[in-house]
Parts: sequence; structure tokens; C-alpha cells
Amino acid sequence: NYLRMDSSGAFLLTGTWGCGKTYYIKNELFPIIEKKKDGECSFIPIMVSLYGIENLSDLPKRIVTEYLDYTAKKEVNEAFHFGKIVEWGGKIEESFPKFKEWIDVSKLIGEGEALYHILPSNVVIFLDDFERAVDCPKSINNMLGSINELVENLHFKVIVVANKGHLDKLMFSEDKNNKKEEIVFYEKVIEKSLIFMPDMISIFKKLVEEINDVSFSEFILQGLIIDTIDPSHAKGKLQKERMCNIRTLKFAINHMFRIFCSFKESGVKTTDES
Repeated sequence: NYLRMDSSGAFLLTGTWGCGKTYYIKNELFPIIEKKKDGECSFIPIMVSLYGIENLSDLPKRIVTEYLDYTAKKEVNEAFHFGKIVEWGGKIEESFPKFKEWIDVSKLIGEGEALYHILPSNVVIFLDDFERAVDCPKSINNMLGSINELVENLHFKVIVVANKGHLDKLMFSEDKNNKKEEIVFYEKVIEKSLIFMPDMISIFKKLVEEINDVSFSEFILQGLIIDTIDPSHAKGKLQKERMCNIRTLKFAINHMFRIFCSFKESGVKTTDES
């Protein structure tokens, strides 16, 4: 609905770290968004990580590079990456200053917000790792200002992917009614938001299945054990967030499998819960 309606703000998809937001977007959501209509792609989704961005002036280059890589993959082949060409050009320029006399690397794709004119109107920009690009209310405001420019003035659809719980810690003092330093204008920039909640029990069963050990599956898929990984049984918000971390769950299952094998090899009955 958000993609097909006129809107004046960005869309926020929030969820805890490690809960599978990025994986879901790339593997489940992108194919739906990309569905062709009358032989043409309805929308062109691109995922841009904000991780490690040091200057907002780099944002246009990151966005346009991702778009060019997307079109290159679709139209040429998987081996071609425009972003890599630009990156290599920059590295050559650093190690071989004379290179600049022959080629101005910045002119390969241009600079600044003028780059956005390269993008077609049906591009959907996913900005991932938002909270990893900011560390104070001021930097949050600056980033939101850039997003507002994309949405309000350039009329692009922008989905911000973030852990809002972490952002709230940066924005609010201990008294949650008082914001730190300056007012962060979420209300102006973010039009709608959704909380991403993974189906942890289904994911748990899938991860166990991938180990491909019948006796371990029978042991670990008991209701008593499944209850221990069910976020609905969490005691408090912090524990619930931790229980939605798929990476942690995957590590736990693999460690438990090693322990299980050790007991099994020692002759212990695997039907013994203790």
C-alpha cells in the first residue's frame, strides 16, 4: 500500500538486531516488489547499507552505485559490479596520484545530490543499518534531513530499516519525557512504521532440521525445550529482544548439538532429559 499511494514520508521497519530484517527484505520482499507488470518491473528495490558512512555527502553515491549494480546484474551478468569499478578507481588514485591526470574518478558517476537524477521514479530505496550510522540526536536529525529530501522533494519511496529501541536510547534521557540536546523530528519524516517480528519457533525447527540428525531432532523439538526459545514466554522486554536474535539461536543450537553428541557417544540415553 505504501509503495502505491501518494505519501509525504518515509516508512520505518524496526526490529531487534539479528532478528532477520535484512534477510527477509532481500529474499522474501524483493521478489514481490519486483513482480513485472506488462513486461516491466513495477518497482526497483535497492538495499543501501548506512554502516560505516562517515559523511552524508557519501549517501547519494552509495544509493546510485547500488542502483547501477542492480541494473548491471539484471541486464549484463552477475559478475559485473559498477560499484567495484568505482571502488577500484579510487584505490588506484590513492596509490598512484598520477592516475588523476588521466582520469577524474569522481566523474565516473558524478558527485552530490545531482546524482539522484540518474534514478528512475520507480526506485524503492531501503536504507539499512540506520542506527549504526548515528551516535547522537544531532546525527540522527542530519540523517533524517537527508531522508526527508529524498522523500518530500525528490518523491522517492524510502524504507528505513533500523533498531528503533537503540535509537530511543540515543534520543531520550533517563526521563523519557525529555529528549536529549534537540528535538528529533521522527513525526515529520517517518509517515508509518511496523515492528518486524520473526516466527522464532518455525526458524528454530528449520535450523534443527538442517543439522540432519534424527535423535537430536527428537530430543530438541520437545515442547518443554521449544518453550524456552518462544519469545512470548520472555520475562521482560530485554529478554524478548534477545530471544528474537536468530544468530544467537543458531549458535546455541550448534553448541547444544556438540554437547548432545558427546553425551550420546558416552552411552547416555538421549531420552533422559537431565
